[in-house]
Amino acid sequence: MKTTWLIDIDGTVCDDIPNETPELFVTAKPIMGALEYVESLIVNGDRVVFFTARTDNHAPETEEWLCRHGFPF
Repeated sequence: MKTTWLIDIDGTVCDDIPNETPELFVTAKPIMGALEYVESLIVNGDRVVFFTARTDNHAPETEEWLCRHGFPF
């Protein structure tokens, strides 16, 4: 059976950046091993869905960050 994983972004796959400092979203560092773990879920046939408390205004920066660091979404 395939599993759908809901994975938060801040504090789970990258530094925990509060919404009060959105200028830091683009400079957040990935958490060690997070990308490899996400990739292993996908290789296993599972589905990964990222979610966040970031506002829609920050969607472009968030998507760019995920792409730049190789996170599939």
